Amino acid sequence: MASFSNSLEQQEYLDKVISETIYTDLQLAKQLQQIQFSILLSNKNDKYELSYILNEAFIQNQEYKFNEAELTYLNAITVVDEIGSDKLKAATYIDYAGTCFNLKKYDVAEEYLNKASTLMRDNPDNMSHAYIHCRRGHICLALMDFPKAVEFFLEAEKIFLRKVKIKIKDKLFLTYFYNGMGEIFDHVGEIEKSITYRKSAVSICKSNQLNSRLSWHLLNLGKGLMAIGHHDEAMQYFKEALKVKGDNNPSAKAGALANLGICYVIQQKLQYALDCFDESEALYNTKEVVDNFNLSIIDFWRAEIFDINGKDDFRLKYLKSAFSYAKEGKDYRHLILICKRISSYYEEKNDFKTAFEYLSYKETLQDQFNEDKTNKAIRELKAKYDVEKKERESEMLRLQAVGLKLKALRAQMNPHFMFNALNGIQKFITSNEMSKAELYLAKFSALVRKTLEYSDKEDVSLENEITFLKEYLDINNKLRYGNSLEYTVTVDEDIEEDIMYIPTMVIQPFVENAIVHGLRTITNGHIKINFKLIDDDMILCAVEDNGLGRDRVREIQERENYQANHRSKGALITQDRLNLLDKSTEGRLKIKHVDMFHEDGTARGTRVEIKIPVLSIRV
Repeated sequence: MASFSNSLEQQEYLDKVISETIYTDLQLAKQLQQIQFSILLSNKNDKYELSYILNEAFIQNQEYKFNEAELTYLNAITVVDEIGSDKLKAATYIDYAGTCFNLKKYDVAEEYLNKASTLMRDNPDNMSHAYIHCRRGHICLALMDFPKAVEFFLEAEKIFLRKVKIKIKDKLFLTYFYNGMGEIFDHVGEIEKSITYRKSAVSICKSNQLNSRLSWHLLNLGKGLMAIGHHDEAMQYFKEALKVKGDNNPSAKAGALANLGICYVIQQKLQYALDCFDESEALYNTKEVVDNFNLSIIDFWRAEIFDINGKDDFRLKYLKSAFSYAKEGKDYRHLILICKRISSYYEEKNDFKTAFEYLSYKETLQDQFNEDKTNKAIRELKAKYDVEKKERESEMLRLQAVGLKLKALRAQMNPHFMFNALNGIQKFITSNEMSKAELYLAKFSALVRKTLEYSDKEDVSLENEITFLKEYLDINNKLRYGNSLEYTVTVDEDIEEDIMYIPTMVIQPFVENAIVHGLRTITNGHIKINFKLIDDDMILCAVEDNGLGRDRVREIQERENYQANHRSKGALITQDRLNLLDKSTEGRLKIKHVDMFHEDGTARGTRVEIKIPVLSIRV
C-alpha cells in the first residue's frame, strides 16, 4: 500500500479503492474494510465512518446476507438523513431498495425509491433515475406486471444510451437492465431475444470483472440456450459459472451443476450426469432452507437415468423421492409430471390399481394446480395493487402539495398588497422622488420574481427564506405604512440557516396575517420574527405582533360585516400544506396561536408559533 503522511490521507485512499473494489473484488474490499475499521477506531471521522457503513452494507448484499445488509443500511440511513447531501441520500435509498427487493419487501423498496426520486426531482442526476427505473422494473417483474416492467426498463435504457462515459456502478445497473429484459422475453417465449440480452449482461460482467453476480447471468444464459436445443453451447456457460470467483452463493453453482447434469443425460453421458447431480444436491443442502423444488428436479432426472439403464428399483426410488420433495414444496406442476411417470411405471409392471391411484391423484393435482394458479394471480394482483396504491397516494400528496403551493402563491400575491406597493411607488414618481421610485420598483419586482421562483421548488434554505421575509417587510414598511412599521428578525446561534432547508412559502402568510389583521388601526406597529431550533429535524418560528389581539379584531370584523372570503387565506392554506407534511412527521407539526396581554388585562398582541420541518441539510 502507498505511504501516507497522516491517517486522513490513508482513509481517503482506502475509501477510494474500496469504492471500486466492492464491484470487482469482494474479498479484497472486505480486507480493506478491516483496515479502514481499525483506523477509524483510533481516528474517528464522520465522513469515512459513514462511507465504511455504506460499503459494508453493499458488501453484505452482494454476499447474499440480505438480513444483515438491511440492518446495516438502516443504520446508515439514520446518519445519511442527518448529514448527507441529497445525492448521497438518493444513492443510499436506491441501494437499500435493492436489499428490500431481495427480501421481497417490495412496498418498502418502492417507498425508498419514491424518496430517492423526490430528492432527484430538483437535483436531476440522470444515472440515479436510471437506477430507480431498473429497480422499479425488477419489482414489476416480481409482481408479474410485465408491461409496466418494460416501460421502466426502456426508460432506463434511454438514459444509459445518452451517457457517453459510464462508471463501474452504472455498468452494474446496466447488467440489471439486460437481465430484466432477458427475463421479460423468457416470459413471452421469445427465447432468442432473451439470449441476446443475457449475453450482453455476461459480456459487461466479464469485461469489467463484475463477478459477484456473473454465475447467475451465466446460469440464466445457459438455460435459455438449453430451451432452444443448443446444449453444447449451454454446457460451456454452465461450466464457466462453476469457475467464477467472487460469487459466494451456492445456489447459482448448484443450478449450473443440475442443468449441466441434464445436458449430460440428453447426451447419454449418464455417469457424468449422476456426478453433477450429486454435487448439486450437496450444494443445495448447504442452504438453511431446503430447496424442495430443485431437489425434486434432480431426483426426477436421476430416475430418468435409471430408466435408461433399466434399473427399475432405483428408477422408482428416485421418482418417489422427487414426488416427496415436490409435494413438500407444493409444486403442483412438477407433481403432475411425476405422477404421470409413476403411473406409467406401475402400468408397465401390470399393477393397474396403483397406476390408477397415481393417475387419479394427478387429476386432483391438476385441480389444485389450477386453484393455486388462480390464487397466485390474485396475490400478484393484490401486491401490484398495494404498490400502485402507495404510488398513487404519494403522487396525490405531491399534487395536493403543489396545488396548495399554487394557492399559497396566489394568496401571497395579495391584490391589496400589490395595489398598495404600486400605489406607493406611484407616489414617489408623482412627488419626483425618482431614485426612491426606481429603488422600490426594483425591490418589488425582485420580490415578485422570488415568489414565482419559490413556487416551483419543494424547499428553500432558511437563509433565503429570511431574506425574502425581510424584503417583504421592508416593502410593506416603505410603501404601505410610510416608515411606521418596525420589524426584527432573530435567529438562534445553533441554527445554520445557510444549510437547513425548509418547505417554501410557509412563514410569509402568517407575517401577512399579523400585518393585515393584528396591526389594523395600529400606528406604530412592530413585528418580531424569531427562529429557534427544537431538534435536528424541526425549527420553531414565532411571529409576534403588538396589535389589537384576536378578540378585538373579531369584534371589528363583525361590526364591519367582514366577509369570510375577504380574509387572508395564506395562513389557512399553509396550515393545510403543513398537515400534508404532518403525515410523514408522526404528528409533530403544530400551529399555535397565543394571545398576549398587559398586566391590566388589555391585549398587547398575538404570537403565532409554527413548527416547521427541516426537509434536508445540504453542506
